[in-house]
Amino acid sequence: ILQEAEKRLGAKLFNPAEYPDESLVRDRFRFRVGYTPVPTGNDLRVSLDAEQLDEMRARIDEDAQAALKASMLVPWERLHAAVAHMAQSLAKPEGRVYESVVGNLAELCDVLPDLNLVDDAKLDKAVALVKAQLILPVDRLREDASMKANTAAAAQKIANAMASWMKK
Repeated sequence: ILQEAEKRLGAKLFNPAEYPDESLVRDRFRFRVGYTPVPTGNDLRVSLDAEQLDEMRARIDEDAQAALKASMLVPWERLHAAVAHMAQSLAKPEGRVYESVVGNLAELCDVLPDLNLVDDAKLDKAVALVKAQLILPVDRLREDASMKANTAAAAQKIANAMASWMKK
């Protein structure tokens, strides 16, 4: 990196003291992947009386369900944000229609079934609705102001419905 910077900046502007030591950068920027099994109440291997064991099992099961439920908010939030962004973008009568607005939403709809860890039927329904009503040819949205306005309204309606589904 230092050699590239020296070539780019030239000998007069290049100062090696302005660049941190490689070990310092390595220490500050790293990542780790960890794997943690999802616990179940039947996975207790301790010697306690039956009442305490039952209480601990119930708490472990509740915590695991809460964690799974919390993880399912991510797909909902991502889809809601993309649909709301489309509604906002298309609602501007003179605004440009960008390929990425439709493309990003289509890609997200392709990925979401893999993120649906609990086979949430409402999420599947939302994805199907988005695909049917919002994934349209960008050229047509650019050329047809009425289609653009109708799609913006449909996106807003879906975003509003999703907001209420996410609360339940």
